[in-house]
Amino acid sequence: MLTAIPKSLWSYDYEVREAGSLVATIDTPWWGENSTLTIDGRVWLLGRGGFVNPMFTLFHGGRTLASATKPSAFFRSFQVAFDDAYYCWEAEGVFKRSFVLREGNRVIGSLWPESVLARTAKVDLPREFPLERQCFLVWLAILIWRREQALA
Repeated sequence: MLTAIPKSLWSYDYEVREAGSLVATIDTPWWGENSTLTIDGRVWLLGRGGFVNPMFTLFHGGRTLASATKPSAFFRSFQVAFDDAYYCWEAEGVFKRSFVLREGNRVIGSLWPESVLARTAKVDLPREFPLERQCFLVWLAILIWRREQALA
């Protein structure tokens, strides 16, 4: 299980830890939604492209390793593609900040805040997903939280 911890009170930069050890960082600039993911000194780009039908991507070494689309601006959900597999990453409920990962109708993973007001989150995703793909899902949840905070 992973834990995503904001680097500071006002930042949407996160440390991702496993059993207390730092395994990744997600750095999000103050402006825009493009970010970087760093694991063992290697950097992946987390990006958003397009306006009407935006595509969110995990990019490294000249290729896209994961992508996600947002089917509706009104719902907190993404259709995620890892290779030839497709998943739904969505808020667990209308007023909940937690997310669930669905493969078809089956829940196979989740992310949930440690408390009602906390931005620290526990992440329980399939172990067969590489760390960079797990962090891609964390980043998508962070984007939603950041958007909600901007509207508050």
